[in-house]
Amino acid sequence: MVGHPLDTIKTKMQAQKGFENTSMIRTCLQTVRTQGIIGLYRGCVPPMLGSGIYRSVQFSAFEAAYTFCDRYPFCKKEIPGTFGLQVRVILAGACGSTARAIIESPLELAKIRRQTGQTYLLKDVYKVSYLGITYLLPTISLATHYVIRQANVHQFAARYVIPAILSTDLCTVDVTLVRIAHRA
Repeated sequence: MVGHPLDTIKTKMQAQKGFENTSMIRTCLQTVRTQGIIGLYRGCVPPMLGSGIYRSVQFSAFEAAYTFCDRYPFCKKEIPGTFGLQVRVILAGACGSTARAIIESPLELAKIRRQTGQTYLLKDVYKVSYLGITYLLPTISLATHYVIRQANVHQFAARYVIPAILSTDLCTVDVTLVRIAHRA
């Protein structure tokens, strides 16, 4: 609830006509002037209701796949040059993020469409281009979470280098996601 107005402003600046070249403050003021405070919260209901569900499914799928991989010695092998990362972490991460993307995609589409003052059709939710880009966000973040947690990564890299690289990548993916959802 606290961060949603900032997400709405960011989304409008990235995708809504008339906001492309405005500042964050000007976008906020224009939104409040034309839509009231409620305009900053448009689209907050789908992710608020769904986040507990898709996070639960994500980690349940990850844990199920990770446990399943215990049966196969190949999955427990460490990948050379990855600070001890095991194959099962990557496989389980892919399963968890796929499960999350299937649930999260329609919620993200609804949120972005509401933030930019558009309507959406349920039949458009699972378009390949949109589902593909939505799949990247949880995949990158989940994989990184487990890589850092399970690998013997140096403290400096875990605290500063990896998050800096990831934030750049995730911002690029987020901008692409908003633009695809806006056009979808």
